Amino acid sequence: MALQEVRRKGLKPFCVTIDDKAEDYLPRLFGQNGWVPDMEEIAVLKLIGTRNSTISWMILQESLGLGLVGFIIGKTVATLWTPVFPKYVLLLPLDAVLGLLVIVVVCTLASVMAIRAALKFDPAEAIGG
Repeated sequence: MALQEVRRKGLKPFCVTIDDKAEDYLPRLFGQNGWVPDMEEIAVLKLIGTRNSTISWMILQESLGLGLVGFIIGKTVATLWTPVFPKYVLLLPLDAVLGLLVIVVVCTLASVMAIRAALKFDPAEAIGG
């Protein structure tokens, strides 16, 4: 098993997860203090000295990445399903550009709120201090 090999080499494995059911199985794999859920990953980054600007950039990238993936899927589905709909809806290329612009603005604003919450988060709270 990979975790046993890591331990054999003298390293301590650590896991960051967003799985709500992680507490059922991760303590058996990583030990009681070898994993953190949800917002705790931001706390861990802060505890190991990650700059706030790096954390902010990570959150912004994730938000914009998810928005872009959603836009691509939505545009592709809209383009492919247009002939199936009973009424024809004309989507001009400018509509797609404006839609993408709206998505970028909304994702950026949403990430600003997430960044503010993440930077206010006290790392000691995450580790039970």
